Amino acid sequence: MFELKEKLADKNIFLEKIAGYQSFLIYAPLSGAAAVLDNKTVEQFAAGKQAQELQELSKSLLEDSVSPEVPLHCETAADLGVLYIIPNFKCNFRCTYCYAASTRNTNEISLNTLISGIKAFLSTSKCHRVRICFMGGGEPLLSWEVVHDALSILAEYPDRIIEVSVITNGSIVSEVFLSDCKQYNIKCNVSFDILPDLQEQQRGNYQLVKNNILKLLSENIPVRLRATITPDAVLRLPEMVREILKAFGNKVSLILEPVTSATLIPDKAAARNFFQTYYSQFIESLTIASINNLVLQNSFLRASEDVQGRFCRKMITLLPDGQYINCPCFASPDPSFDVHSDANYIGKISGKELCVAETGKRNFSPVVDSLEQCRLCIAKWHCAGGCEHHRREYSKEVFDEICILMQRFTIMSVLQKLDTLYKASGLPGVYDVLQGEQ
Repeated sequence: MFELKEKLADKNIFLEKIAGYQSFLIYAPLSGAAAVLDNKTVEQFAAGKQAQELQELSKSLLEDSVSPEVPLHCETAADLGVLYIIPNFKCNFRCTYCYAASTRNTNEISLNTLISGIKAFLSTSKCHRVRICFMGGGEPLLSWEVVHDALSILAEYPDRIIEVSVITNGSIVSEVFLSDCKQYNIKCNVSFDILPDLQEQQRGNYQLVKNNILKLLSENIPVRLRATITPDAVLRLPEMVREILKAFGNKVSLILEPVTSATLIPDKAAARNFFQTYYSQFIESLTIASINNLVLQNSFLRASEDVQGRFCRKMITLLPDGQYINCPCFASPDPSFDVHSDANYIGKISGKELCVAETGKRNFSPVVDSLEQCRLCIAKWHCAGGCEHHRREYSKEVFDEICILMQRFTIMSVLQKLDTLYKASGLPGVYDVLQGEQ
């Protein structure tokens, strides 16, 4: 079987057993084509039999396939499409799972740095459509006076489509902020742990945040809620979805994202238990959400929709001091943190341009083809080596469990697409076929 997997992987075709069934999924991510194979057929292929059939199957899967050179294209700063901005490292919450809670400071981005940082990004990026997201760090709305004064510069770029969003704890919704949301079509992402006891235990201010979400919705401002799933919350995902539907209907969208914390998920056994539970609970929650037309997502499903050579790509983060790093997860208010020596460092504002340091260029390079552990993985061209934040935070043993979770979500996503395709063609659905083998 290993030799068959290697042979297929050399063509960027991947073979994986479907959990709970005897059948296998064969999948070509660079074309998006896939098929379900029964166990007997796979055994024949593995034994070197039916070589002609395997060759024809491989050829059909690779039709309309993009070249691996596309996701392996070495990007530059001109390809940047997303600017995250961390206006400060101060916060009015003390969330139990926050990596920066113990090292807050009162530093805040200046108006000049913010305007220069946005202009440098827009001058450097050649993308017609870009996104600018204000986030923490800390709580960005504690610095909204500065942000408000800077937003007017967006009018200087009438030929660009600039989508603006904010990630907030939802505790501060001023009239100025509401007015800005309407004027600049700002999308609000609210970190909210949904269930009253969990919100109070992990974040606090349940009623205040809920009321502010309702206020945003009453003003027709797009709202996406993001709950951080901890070990205390992992058995309650369906309950969370039902509570969202009860409180807000399907007027919001929802992200249920596993916590990133080596303290809460310290070893392989804890990780395996947590991520297996999370997956089963998420699938149950997805069914409830789908029935009620509620959009439910996580980073694993979003990755499965993309073909890429690097997990975090086309994005950059502006810090309060005017430095740029790649991923906002690596921003730190800790005085001992040397941003210039960090592998995540990109560069700085230089006049009207973004000056990329020589070491920062590596953050634009694809990595997936250099990682041996990705070679036979069905999620290779989706997770593209995985989240660097996860790699830094966790041991290899825990990170391996995250890889397994990504594989499961990839298989689930492909099977759902096949199921839709089969039914649209008048055939029994994929899951009907799988159930028939039981």
